[in-house]
Amino acid sequence: MLLPLQDAYVANLSNRLAPLSPANLLGTDEMGRDSFSRFIAGSKYTILTGLMTTLLAGASGYLMERAAGAGPTWIGRLVTVLGYVCFVAPSFLLTPRRPNRLLTTALCVFSVLPLFIIALIVVVLGKLTGWTTALALGPLWGVGIAYVIHRARRQDKPVSQAGRDNTARHFAALMASIFAWAVYSHAMLDILGLGAQPPTPSWGSMLVAQGVSFWPQAMAILGFLIVGTAAFSFSDIVSRGGDENHILDKREEISGG
Repeated sequence: MLLPLQDAYVANLSNRLAPLSPANLLGTDEMGRDSFSRFIAGSKYTILTGLMTTLLAGASGYLMERAAGAGPTWIGRLVTVLGYVCFVAPSFLLTPRRPNRLLTTALCVFSVLPLFIIALIVVVLGKLTGWTTALALGPLWGVGIAYVIHRARRQDKPVSQAGRDNTARHFAALMASIFAWAVYSHAMLDILGLGAQPPTPSWGSMLVAQGVSFWPQAMAILGFLIVGTAAFSFSDIVSRGGDENHILDKREEISGG
């Protein structure tokens, strides 16, 4: 049986705030648009803006880290300062990695508040909305990538093959974590009215959409939970595997010496 998908952009005021029905699985919003169809269509905007932000973060973070490693010492110090300006503790980007995951997650949320405030200022001053907000969020997350990778490289000097492999794992783990944080950041901008602009649907805008049912909001929250669980779990697995291999390599170097 095919799902009753409808045009997620067409308003139908005669069917506004309709309850759940076979034709409208999640009801309709204040404009009469099918909430289930808007959830499916909104996943495109939500996921793609997260991916765009992550790619911009990876590219800018890589360039900043290379400049810090190959350039004068002051560039590395500048990256460190920027890292602590944008984040309370940049190392918390690799979330969750500690035994007490609930505490670590709370610390991570606290640590990214400065970045979100800076991003909000840039978005407002630059009059950015929708997709263009990724241009502000991407480079700011790139500062965190540059800081963490630069610190990892300094700890692994002299650079060995094991050190390069560990740096690559750190980078992959960071990219996965930042994808989840980027999705959440764009959702906050959607809620504030600075993200997806009508009639473009998104999971964030669904959280504040009017309706007679809580199911559209519940579906949006479920989508965010799935994205976060998948991304953070992948980051956790990759980073832990890299740390374990790095520890074994260090032990072998010590015993061999």
